[in-house]
Amino acid sequence: MKGTGMRADQGGGVNPTLQKDWDIRGTGNFIFGGVGSGLLIVAAIAAFIGMPQQWPIGLGLFFVLLGLLCVLAKIGRPFRALNVIFNPKTSWMSREALAAFPVFAAGGAAILFPWPPLAALAALFGGAFLYCQGMILTASKGIPAWRSTKTLPLIMVTGIVEGAGAFMIVGALSDPQAMATALPVVSTVLLVTIAARVFAWRGYRRSLDGDSAPRATREVLANAEVFITFAGHVVPVLLIFVSMMLPREGHFLAMGAGAFAIAGGWYLKFIIVNRAAFNQGFAILHSPARGGGKSGPGIKPGWS
Repeated sequence: MKGTGMRADQGGGVNPTLQKDWDIRGTGNFIFGGVGSGLLIVAAIAAFIGMPQQWPIGLGLFFVLLGLLCVLAKIGRPFRALNVIFNPKTSWMSREALAAFPVFAAGGAAILFPWPPLAALAALFGGAFLYCQGMILTASKGIPAWRSTKTLPLIMVTGIVEGAGAFMIVGALSDPQAMATALPVVSTVLLVTIAARVFAWRGYRRSLDGDSAPRATREVLANAEVFITFAGHVVPVLLIFVSMMLPREGHFLAMGAGAFAIAGGWYLKFIIVNRAAFNQGFAILHSPARGGGKSGPGIKPGWS
């Protein structure tokens, strides 16, 4: 581009840029809301095998509330935040906010009346809340890293992994004896969901290969691969298997597995929402023709 000191293939201001609307406070909604709703789901499973449900459900509700408070902090005006519930026909964020009401109602009932079917009801609404979170990203069509059809299953299964990890920690701290009995079941849930997250993560990465996402997005995800794979998947699986061989230290190792599973999920969400979220940028399908000549090839800066 003459006079700019920039080649046409560099793109300049037309390159994809990192979105700034969802900062770390917005990411906190996905981080805390995800682990909270996932914990409600796992708490319901454990309740049917005799594990106390009050502490896990209470902590799950706390995390969901913390996530919603992150959204409130991002909006900055408490009364303006009430507007979020008035657009359920068009906004997945409104649907998420509305889904929180039955989550807290059912969760509160399950705490007051520790009956497994009530825990299951709280888990059902927690799953709906988690679904809304995934759809908030999937419906954001201007961000290639979010709009992938593989984003929703990745966000949902990650929330359940985090919930299982959190349950291992809170269960061991609140009732070690009961947790020792429930450990095989909860460990199985964590192993199965970690395996599902591995496939979901791989599918998500493949969905953004080639010309499906800006180059910067693909590079950020590639750089995050090592931590997500080893800290979020390999380490917790190894700790679970070691805990099976060392029953006396089993609950301590299970707590470590849960902590790593959570850390991997939170890092994954931070990367997707904050670091890989580049917008489309601009593209020219065909460069302009000069005189009576033919138009030249187009350019799509930042994508190849």
